[in-house]
Amino acid sequence: MKKTLAFIFSILGFSLCACMKYGVPMARFEVKGKVTDTEEQPLKDIRVVVARYDTVRTDSAGHYEYYRELSAREDIMPIEAIDMDGDANGGNYAPTTVYVTLSKKDFKDGGDGYELGKATKEVNFKLEKKETEK
Repeated sequence: MKKTLAFIFSILGFSLCACMKYGVPMARFEVKGKVTDTEEQPLKDIRVVVARYDTVRTDSAGHYEYYRELSAREDIMPIEAIDMDGDANGGNYAPTTVYVTLSKKDFKDGGDGYELGKATKEVNFKLEKKETEK
């Protein structure tokens, strides 16, 4: 009798495990864009900060790209462009922040419900020179 119950419970246990997934649904978040000045000239080596902690820098053409796996949820994410080198790139530019909204409809090419695919956003910045103190 014990062997029969053990067999039945083992079958039920394995069948329940096959239907369940553990963890948090994940997705790939991509943000890319270009940073220019007010005259549309590309700005090199601008620090782009995503969600207040991840940093990438612009290339010589002002482009940046950021990729990250994250828990797939609706969210509002700040993305900041900050000139860290002063006048080295042709001017001292004021920082700018853009708030990007992620919603369920932004996630594409998802799989079986656990892997929700990816969300891609394009965020371009146009930085203004800081006012010089007199």
